[in-house]
Amino acid sequence: MAKRASSKSPAAAPSTSEVMMNELIRASAGTGKTYALVQRYLWLLERGVEPERIAAMTFTRKAAGEFFERILQELATRGTKENGEAAIALLRKMVRRMDRLRLGTIDAFFMAMTQCLPFELGLTGQTGLMGEEDFVQARDEVLDSLMLSITRIDDRSMLDELREAWKDASHGHEQNRPAEALSSWCNRLHQLYIECSDAERWGGESVIWPDKKAGLELIPALNRLQSLLVLGTFDKRAQAKWEDFFLEVATLPVTGKLGGTVQYMMDSKRGVHADLRRGTDWMMWRKRMLTPDEGSALADVLDAIVVAVLKTHIRRSRAQCRIMQMYEGSYHRLVRGRGRLVFGDLAWLLSGRLGAGSGDTWESVRTAVEYRMDARYDHWLLDEFQDTSERQWEVLSPLLEEARQDVAEERSVFLVGDLKQSIYLWRQAEPEIFHHVEHTWAGNRLEITPLNQSYRSCPQVIEMVNTVFLEAEPVLEAMFPGIGHLWAYEEHRCSTKVAELSGHAALIHVGGEGEEKEGDADTGSDPLTDAVVTLIREINPLDRGLSCAVLVRKNDTARLMSDTLRARLGVEVICESEETVLVDNPATLALLSLVQLSVHPSDTLAWQHLSMTPLAAQLEKEEISPALLSARVRREISVSGFLPVLRDWAQQLRDCMTATDAFTERRLTQLLDFAAAFDETGSRDADDFLRRARAHALREDAVGARAIQVLTVHKSKGLQFDVVILPELQGEALDTVTRNRLFVSRSPRGGVQWILDKPDKIIIDADATLKAELQREQARRAFEGICRLYVSMTRAKLALYAITAERSRDSSRNEAGLLKQRLGATEPTPYAMGALEADCLWETGDRRWHHHIPEMPPVHLPELARTEGPKLGDLLREVNATVQRRAPSGEESFQLTGKEFASPAREVKRLHGVQVHEMLSLVPWLESAGDVRHRWQERGYDLDSAAAQQAWEVLQEPSINAWFTRGNSKREAWVEKRFDLVTGDGWISGILDRVVLETDGSGGYTSATILDFKTDEVVDEAALLERVQGYVPQLKLYHEAVQRLAGLPAVSVKAVLIFTASRRPWSVDLTAR
Repeated sequence: MAKRASSKSPAAAPSTSEVMMNELIRASAGTGKTYALVQRYLWLLERGVEPERIAAMTFTRKAAGEFFERILQELATRGTKENGEAAIALLRKMVRRMDRLRLGTIDAFFMAMTQCLPFELGLTGQTGLMGEEDFVQARDEVLDSLMLSITRIDDRSMLDELREAWKDASHGHEQNRPAEALSSWCNRLHQLYIECSDAERWGGESVIWPDKKAGLELIPALNRLQSLLVLGTFDKRAQAKWEDFFLEVATLPVTGKLGGTVQYMMDSKRGVHADLRRGTDWMMWRKRMLTPDEGSALADVLDAIVVAVLKTHIRRSRAQCRIMQMYEGSYHRLVRGRGRLVFGDLAWLLSGRLGAGSGDTWESVRTAVEYRMDARYDHWLLDEFQDTSERQWEVLSPLLEEARQDVAEERSVFLVGDLKQSIYLWRQAEPEIFHHVEHTWAGNRLEITPLNQSYRSCPQVIEMVNTVFLEAEPVLEAMFPGIGHLWAYEEHRCSTKVAELSGHAALIHVGGEGEEKEGDADTGSDPLTDAVVTLIREINPLDRGLSCAVLVRKNDTARLMSDTLRARLGVEVICESEETVLVDNPATLALLSLVQLSVHPSDTLAWQHLSMTPLAAQLEKEEISPALLSARVRREISVSGFLPVLRDWAQQLRDCMTATDAFTERRLTQLLDFAAAFDETGSRDADDFLRRARAHALREDAVGARAIQVLTVHKSKGLQFDVVILPELQGEALDTVTRNRLFVSRSPRGGVQWILDKPDKIIIDADATLKAELQREQARRAFEGICRLYVSMTRAKLALYAITAERSRDSSRNEAGLLKQRLGATEPTPYAMGALEADCLWETGDRRWHHHIPEMPPVHLPELARTEGPKLGDLLREVNATVQRRAPSGEESFQLTGKEFASPAREVKRLHGVQVHEMLSLVPWLESAGDVRHRWQERGYDLDSAAAQQAWEVLQEPSINAWFTRGNSKREAWVEKRFDLVTGDGWISGILDRVVLETDGSGGYTSATILDFKTDEVVDEAALLERVQGYVPQLKLYHEAVQRLAGLPAVSVKAVLIFTASRRPWSVDLTAR
């Protein structure tokens, strides 16, 4: 009988008879999740598994880096012990094969899968991920292109379709800024459309209400009610209300809006709608019994109102789908299809939702991708499994299924997660997948291991966590119906490592108006903030060598809190929320104004700003005018780039200042780092530089810092702190649904079932289907909120403080309400909080616990003598000479005149040339291209345009047509081939329009012909010869590149210029030049 092998077994020699077990670990917070992953990885290595056959993945680069670091540390530690030779050998193997390891994020793994078969996935060009700024710019370009394309073509059908879709999508909710609304829709709905592009699911009545019967028409129902009601039997105010009601109902089909009186009449306070048909008291200002006929008529009108309003929202939903269909077509053609991706695209591409078509074609692509990945990895380790989304699981599950069902039982899957830490449901993380794996994999070499013993928190913190969550399921279900099947909690215990620690945990309620001090007006003083300041002053964590974190829910709260603590405590405070670091200080703002002036010489605001900075004296001394300064900086940027220019001006700024502090120096360094990164793109666009710089956000790294940390609960996940303070526990109820304006009904596993523009709650309450969907959303939101509370409480090691304050309007169903219900059974006791009135609603441990930890005296390090040495830049230049980058397209010997350069016609000609090149690049060979013109039309090109006609005429020209005809299988073509080549003369970087290569049939090249398309309009033979001579330097660079790329001698590489306007090829002999 085969022996069962698990990572929990003691290390042993490899055995061919071992059965490799799969494992699912339910790891509560602080119970050693990372340790379990590291041990599993090492356990596999010890059994002879090659490290590159193991795929270990998590969701963040930080967690992946920590995982890899812990593996190396553990191997190094084992290597120092007796008989540690094997560990040292494994450490050497890991380091040597570092570049081949799959230790990273799921997104990085998906990117590697995408790059396996980019063309099969419908991608062209170099595949890469866009940053946030690039994505925003790409999205704007798509919208601009869409608007231009539909307004320029003669066929107005697409424009009419967009206009009608816009009218429908905004019906009843008219917009006075359509461009902004359209951009917002595209940003908000694009990913949802990719996930569900089935138009029938966007407002599809038969999908949402499959059993619903046709309702009454609104106007006939209203007429019947008016004929039955005798208004004179009501008092005057009621009569007026009825008349307003009749008017608003009559105009409802036109306006699409619920008037105030309609909402008043539909309010459940008026009476139970179900009882109307039996006759009932109708609560207005005075009760008045409605007859059964009157009640039935009113019920019919109310039902018809619901139907009419829902029709408006159905109309909006369908229209939004049509708009997204148009947007997605342009986006795929202009952005994604060219290899410019965002993280969200990866899973959709690999699951067949984008790019590769459908049916047998996609199945063959999917099989090829899965085969390559499956053949590469035998063991799969996934961290934070509860955060996996349905679309990610759709890609990963076939690979994991192959491993877990391995017939030889030599492959394995290892999953670690905790449903109680599911705080990313808003990113479509689906905890139901965890349940699915747990149930469907049961018994198939699967071990399920719960980890509830904390190695992080002291007994006092664990006691507070247990008191709140242990056996709380009935309470939570009563507060938030539907949460019961999602939330489960087992008692936490302290390990021996932390069982002897002594700390404190408390729920503190603060009253009064807070501590009011001079200067606090701009630092967010309020009772909660005052309590946080008082606690930190009392504990004095930094001087005691303790880490301290203030955890909040929102990024804005984190920024305000960090500014407040920094101002009032006078200590280093690090905010781990992203901050726009280049616009929060005077120094970088001055340099950005300098760049602004360079591209906009008449910008008086930028000039006045510079005139108020320390640079003003120098500018006045040199008598530099705005125009002169603008021209000078603009010229320097054009020649050298942004980094050298800003570095020089930053030094001049320092020289003009008496002193700079550490904060200013850090910000100047960050500006220069940003400029260096921008220069890498090769762009000299100052407007683009400024736009990106002003939006450039960074998160300050707190690793090793002696500082108070302020961060959101989401950013704190996976971290621990000696002291944790929770001041943001009040506000909206945990089950408040506010994030989206759509109903997105999902299956238990997260797949989209239907989508509907969300109506008002009064309409939702009147429809059973929508009400059930709202309750499902509320249960998930409440579950996510409870998970967030659990995560925040379990970050603490020694002390945990939950703080609430008096609020005139507060919900009893938020985090504070839940804590008070679970912890507030004892009598409050006074709690010393400086000048604040505070009560302790619950506590455990010693309030003076921190007094047992001595304060550390400040360490004064001797100042080191500064010696001037060679600068790093000079040393690097001595070792590595700078390579001058050259582009063949810039090598023409002729130059444009200033008049030609500034001419509006030049841009028209440039766009014409780009389109001709793009259309010709879509024809690798005429034999395999099919209907070329139809293919151009599918890509969005106007067949009646001058560019399309010119490209088509080029393909029909017999002297050119031969270069687009393969003829035999021994010909190859490079189309729009990018290249970078370092030669003795520098770095050549360019794109070859088309190269036709003859092969010997065995993979070797025998000759090559460079085809370079030129859309110049030449009037006579003399002008043609002049142009040919001007392009010779460019062709020489192409000639040299093709020689190197194809491994051919110079005589075997020909060059032909093709002038598309005259359809004339011109051979250029470069070997004699």
